[in-house]
Amino acid sequence: MDIEVRTLAGNVLGKFLLDASASVLELKQLIAESDGPLPEFQKLICGETILRDEQPIVQVAAAASSDSQLLVNLAIPDFEIDPGSQIEVQWQVEAGSDDFLENLLFHKSSDDEQEWKYGKRGWTMSPDSSYDNSEVFCVGMDPNSGLLLLTHWDDWVGSRALLLPSVGAGYEVSVDGGDPLERAFEIHVMQEKSFSVPVGVAVALARKEDEEAFYDDIAGGPVLSSNASLINIIFAPGFLTTSSLCHDGDVQFEAVCLDRSVFPPRAICAERHADGKHHVNMRQCPGKVEELFPITSPGHSKRITSIVWVAAKTSSSVLFTVAGSHTISIYRNTGEGWQSVAVVGGSRGCQDGPLDQCLFWFPCPELRLLQHDSQPLITGQDGTVFVYSGGVLMKLASDLTSANKVASMRHELWLTEGDEGTPEFPTIHGAYGVYEGKIYRSILQSFGGGGWLIRRLQASALLRAPRQTIRRTAPKLWPNITEHKVFDRNDPDPEAAKPICGGREVSERPVKYNEEDRDRWDGDCRWIWDPYLWEGAEQPAKSEGKRGTDKGKGKISDKGDGKGKDAHEGKGKGGTTKGKGKGKGVDEGKGKGGTDKGRGKDEGKGKGKSKGKGKDKGKGADKGEGKGGTDKGKGKSKGADEAEVKGGTIKGISQGKDADKGNSKGGTDKGKGEGQGVGKGKEKGNREEKGKGKDRGKGKDKGKGTTKDRPRWRPKEA
Repeated sequence: MDIEVRTLAGNVLGKFLLDASASVLELKQLIAESDGPLPEFQKLICGETILRDEQPIVQVAAAASSDSQLLVNLAIPDFEIDPGSQIEVQWQVEAGSDDFLENLLFHKSSDDEQEWKYGKRGWTMSPDSSYDNSEVFCVGMDPNSGLLLLTHWDDWVGSRALLLPSVGAGYEVSVDGGDPLERAFEIHVMQEKSFSVPVGVAVALARKEDEEAFYDDIAGGPVLSSNASLINIIFAPGFLTTSSLCHDGDVQFEAVCLDRSVFPPRAICAERHADGKHHVNMRQCPGKVEELFPITSPGHSKRITSIVWVAAKTSSSVLFTVAGSHTISIYRNTGEGWQSVAVVGGSRGCQDGPLDQCLFWFPCPELRLLQHDSQPLITGQDGTVFVYSGGVLMKLASDLTSANKVASMRHELWLTEGDEGTPEFPTIHGAYGVYEGKIYRSILQSFGGGGWLIRRLQASALLRAPRQTIRRTAPKLWPNITEHKVFDRNDPDPEAAKPICGGREVSERPVKYNEEDRDRWDGDCRWIWDPYLWEGAEQPAKSEGKRGTDKGKGKISDKGDGKGKDAHEGKGKGGTTKGKGKGKGVDEGKGKGGTDKGRGKDEGKGKGKSKGKGKDKGKGADKGEGKGGTDKGKGKSKGADEAEVKGGTIKGISQGKDADKGNSKGGTDKGKGEGQGVGKGKEKGNREEKGKGKDRGKGKDKGKGTTKDRPRWRPKEA
């Protein structure tokens, strides 16, 4: 049956051919696919009757006494934002950034007050009018309009979704308790352009209801042990609904993007099925699935980290990246089906130009991080594809034949000196979109500094210059901070800011990339010990145990030269041990996760290997049973000292051939005596047990050593 659909103003939206047994809902779906509003927002009227979704078309035709053609009017709703849910949005330029960096501010109006809210220190919490950004969990973006969708939890009113346009007023919508949107950790948004207020569709990856995330120290945040579910979101003022895009519990979704060339958009999904194989499918509500292609290339058994869709008139393409690989795989619909046409990249590098000559660096943890995951492929306006490689953002040509570097992704460019916390600077999270030449990403304040901030940075050639050049134009941009997220106390600039507190840890980051080879590293200190970063960069002269490993059991050996006859063992957790003693005997103990700098030889049990060289005047052997510790040094000693330290301080001098033993937790144990030998060493570790202890004595043997440890985790070579 032919059905003509018109607006109430008499404009023809289209003519549709449907079987008489079809339902009104199927007609609404055809209207939506023809650039009409979503079915949820349509009101169809035949004569004076409002049609119900479940009504058969034949029943509507019979009521209208029509056998061949049916005339249906479409009432398009006129959405208005309720004043009680309205949110005002403003982008504020950060002081000292020369207009390069902007911060998102938003507030909800009330009769009594108006408060701007964006996570800075100094604001006052008012549950009626403002938002606690510490409870913003996930942010999604439409790169064609700049619309942001935030998920937010509030102790007063529960979960909410905030829709914030780049210009104009936004609004909030309540989310039911237990809704899968509460567990979303990645969102992709598309706004419908026919309305003056934010209305549209989004898809999200969400943690499954029965799965809890756990913190992984190596990955640097909460991770998922398995992959996510996929949900569809429809939003409008006063209206938000979610539904599952897949009801097969055996399908795990690893990456998703939107095909925004149509509305409603189609979700392009990288999926792992029950057989363990990867598939790329296209999904759309309600329950529509189109199988595109399986991924059969060797080495693609690891998770897919990002995926983008490139729409074209003649043929479309899918690009994706894989954990542990520094390549981009390209599949294209050539008219004879989907085929793999290129794998770009290979060895680690940062090279733009013709696509077959490009090199990338995509560091990535093995497991999926909830809030800080590596996503190399980013979507921009009108389907433009950007590549986040090392410390630079590249833009792919529309025909995928070349790539050009367009912006720096150095983390500190999203910070100013005014962001110092108590004491740490914020943590920079991943980028999720590029709109009007500005790169959007989230940062998380810590230690009472506030909460989540959303910032955008102008892509500029100047910001790819050396730090000193940038600071001449934007004097507060790019604070000189260490890998400990505090001001560098040893900054050679006499006028440089000093940390409020802390900052005494020795910084070992590769400072070369502040001024040289800027495109190689983005400042993410999770990858600070990757060998790729130290190619051509000066290695730190001294290690303070930050690269030690303290997991499991293994063998650790250390070598030193010197004079003396003695064995030294110490028992401590995550602390520092310095000892000098006189006497003949053996000093024994157990240590975990530390580094002993002195002279001698240490063999213990633990995971991790560390090698170092010590300079001292003593020969001896230091044997200990520990986890992930390293004892290197040279000592001149004929004495004994045994102590167990947990987070405290023990000082002791032993006499003769005997031993002085002490057991202290968080306190101080002091003893004095005389002996015939001297030894000095340091034990310092970085491990999950948090404790600091110092064991000091008096003696005549002083040794200095240099230890070069291996990293706690080293990425596999590509």
